[in-house]
Amino acid sequence: MESRLRVLVAAQPAAWQRVRPILEPLVDAVPVHTTEAAFRALDGDGIQLIICTVAFDDSRMIEFLQAVKRRAPDSSIPFVCARLLPGVLTDSLVENTREVCLECGATTFVDIAKMDQDKARTVLENVLTTYLPSK
Repeated sequence: MESRLRVLVAAQPAAWQRVRPILEPLVDAVPVHTTEAAFRALDGDGIQLIICTVAFDDSRMIEFLQAVKRRAPDSSIPFVCARLLPGVLTDSLVENTREVCLECGATTFVDIAKMDQDKARTVLENVLTTYLPSK
């Protein structure tokens, strides 16, 4: 039996519910809602990609990104920062957040908050195709 690629999804529960139907048919998604749970999952075996949302664990996405990039065993895992749900951030603040994420070592930043589910699926499938190793 072929093993599925493992993706850590560090997101608040509502954001996880948005991407769950997109990701679960494609990968072994490991959802976490706190930084502590995220590091427990990373200490396990086989996480190949991290998707972390802006509002993860009381808006600790940047803090989590920096901590992952400082950890030798995890620093090479592709780290995708994402805004999955609309919120209080203006477009300008989202752009600033994207720039900070990239400066801190994120692989990319995606903003699907205002997209319909079909467009969001296309963007996330592209992320998986681009940043996960071939099966």
